[in-house]
Amino acid sequence: MIRHSSCFIFQKCWYDKKRIFLKNAPEDLMRDSLHQFLHGHMRGDVEVRPEQNIDGLNPVDIKVTWFNSNRLALIEIKWLGKSRTETSITANHTEARARAGAQQLADYLQQNKPQSPLQTTRGYPVVIDARRGNTKLTTETLPASDGMKYAASEIEYSPKFHEQRSDFEIPIRMFAEPVID
Repeated sequence: MIRHSSCFIFQKCWYDKKRIFLKNAPEDLMRDSLHQFLHGHMRGDVEVRPEQNIDGLNPVDIKVTWFNSNRLALIEIKWLGKSRTETSITANHTEARARAGAQQLADYLQQNKPQSPLQTTRGYPVVIDARRGNTKLTTETLPASDGMKYAASEIEYSPKFHEQRSDFEIPIRMFAEPVID
């Protein structure tokens, strides 16, 4: 649903109909989209909650609790690409943001251990990739070469928490395609 922006909540993240730029600060909509998807698809005695405090300062994006077991999932969402307003580019997030998000999730997992010592907790880093090639404020259309430039670009993580930690899943990257003329 992210690839083609078919989720009605996620569709609201875009500044333009061609899906070149994201709106300024689209994080809440992205979190709400994933929360709605998980809430509708998880089966059994499961609670899916957005914005749950782990360290008292910064909340993890989504926390999933299975009540009939000792399982817990912490999901941290980061987005890549450019966001804008009518008059300016407000952010240009690169792979560095995905790596910072992985570190943030590793920190949350560490902080969660003493709070939930009897639960088996897994961390899931989720990256929504809306990067495009050769864009500027006046860009209104994209050739396929620019729109799909990052479609197959996997992110190199360092450190590779998913290889070093037993509670850290392989990062999930979802590329959101633009509309190509």
